[in-house]
Amino acid sequence: MVKRTLLALGLAAFVLIGCGGPPKEDIEKAGKAKVAADAAKAADYAKETYDAAAKSLNDGVEAVKKSEWEKAKKAYMDATAKFTAAAAEAPAKMEEMKTAATAKVDELKKMMEATGKDKMVMAAMRGKDKAKFQAMTKEAGDMITEGEGMIAENAMGAMEKLTAAAAKLDEIKMMANPGKK
Repeated sequence: MVKRTLLALGLAAFVLIGCGGPPKEDIEKAGKAKVAADAAKAADYAKETYDAAAKSLNDGVEAVKKSEWEKAKKAYMDATAKFTAAAAEAPAKMEEMKTAATAKVDELKKMMEATGKDKMVMAAMRGKDKAKFQAMTKEAGDMITEGEGMIAENAMGAMEKLTAAAAKLDEIKMMANPGKK
């Protein structure tokens, strides 16, 4: 009986010593993994994995606040794994976005050329809204040029800019051809 009690007390002391505080090592590892994921722009290019990692990190913070050390350790380990995966995933997805943005630039340049040859647009540009059409065409052209210049550094932002340029070109066509969709 005494042996069992001593064994139980020893085990309890071991558990308390082993789990007596926040998992500092795991917190540091998760922090370093997040820094690496941020550097790889994983929040933009591996958003789903990054968001899952951020949730695990927040779960770890909450567990520490409640002194739930095992839950915290598990959450921080999960966050580390997910941030690491997001950092590894991001470069390939960024390259995919760069390729897509480059293709979009080519497509939009062709659309600009076609808009310049579209007889309805040209007729509308000679009409009462000439200044408006010219301003919109210039704006679309500037967006394409700006988007193209952004591809290397910010493919996500470039794609957003190019999408806005495509919408502007569609708006020009709609104004020139109000009956068509």
